[in-house]
Amino acid sequence: MQIYRAYFVFLHSELRMRIEIATNPNVLLGLREKWRDLAQNSRITNIFNEPEMLVPALQFLTGNRKIQVALLWEKKELVGLFPFAFSPTWRGLPLKHFILWNHPYSFLSTPLIRSDYVITTFNMFLKWIVSVIRYPYLIECHHISSELFSGDREGFLSLLEKCKFQSAMHLESRPGFNLQSYVTFEDYWQTRSRAFRKKYRQRFRQLTEQGIVKVERLPLLSEGGSHEALHSWIEDFLLLEQQGWKGRQGTAMCSNQAHAHYFSRIVSELFKTNKLHFMRLSVNGETIAGKCSFSSGGKVFCFKIAYREKFARSSPGLLLEVEFIREMMRSSEFSVIDSCARPDHPLFESIWEDSISTISGILYRGKVFGILRGVYRQSLQHSDKFYETR
Repeated sequence: MQIYRAYFVFLHSELRMRIEIATNPNVLLGLREKWRDLAQNSRITNIFNEPEMLVPALQFLTGNRKIQVALLWEKKELVGLFPFAFSPTWRGLPLKHFILWNHPYSFLSTPLIRSDYVITTFNMFLKWIVSVIRYPYLIECHHISSELFSGDREGFLSLLEKCKFQSAMHLESRPGFNLQSYVTFEDYWQTRSRAFRKKYRQRFRQLTEQGIVKVERLPLLSEGGSHEALHSWIEDFLLLEQQGWKGRQGTAMCSNQAHAHYFSRIVSELFKTNKLHFMRLSVNGETIAGKCSFSSGGKVFCFKIAYREKFARSSPGLLLEVEFIREMMRSSEFSVIDSCARPDHPLFESIWEDSISTISGILYRGKVFGILRGVYRQSLQHSDKFYETR
């Protein structure tokens, strides 16, 4: 275990803050309650940086990389949490740089920051980076919620200028769904085109002609769900994914033992806190589509979906997505669904109404890095929007 501290006094705000750097997951487990309180009061909800998901990621997905977690404190209150790493190269160039860590199963990298401390926390974080990293200063981030600074964008730009950082960022939009736009599922369903509703009925009819069709949801632990049933669902889902195109390409979670362990661990941990939403579609008892999603702070994050290819003509994935929306609308607990999918994902085009915006890019310091703006911009030919500070 390694922990070291850096202290800075913010005279302008009369706050005394400190940073602790944790390199051992056990350190984080000891802070679980304060961590959960931070997650519940964070400006942006990000379940991928909550205890149930980040600790297993640190245990199973780091490979040979040394991942660290910056914990920012104001007195005894945890106000920020930033997983990060150092990389020796950038875009093929021998440039050691700082990166806000994201792994293949982290679809949102927004750090957890207490709502009242966003600018102050970033001020502290940037000063710490400058204090511990020798020139060059290059910070890279991926999939940060664009809402993080929506309330004080000018304040953030002013902070970058004060810390002598420039930025080159791009904006992407991926499918999302605002559940509050509709009172009931029927209200939503009537907004779908007649052609789509007809397609849905036809596909469902095709399945009923082959046998008994069943849509199931794994009961939450608070509803009487059992760990035995959960274990069965996990095995069923992993096998379903492995038997499809992901298995053939070697990208299914079962293709990598560490990834399969990661999935089993996070699903088990989230099940304990009633944050797991597991659904599947079956014909005559055979699972033909499965979907695994997580929830936190009124938001639902779609994690994985898989389907059995021999039923592809009946679009089982599409049918299950519709039933998933129906299920989420039955509860008043949720307000937003994040698909966590790529912007042009074909499955969501006719189903999902809204979009989730994220920002990716670099922060850099020093005139020599003016060339990085051009290099970075050339690598973003398919981004929705590129913008920069000078």
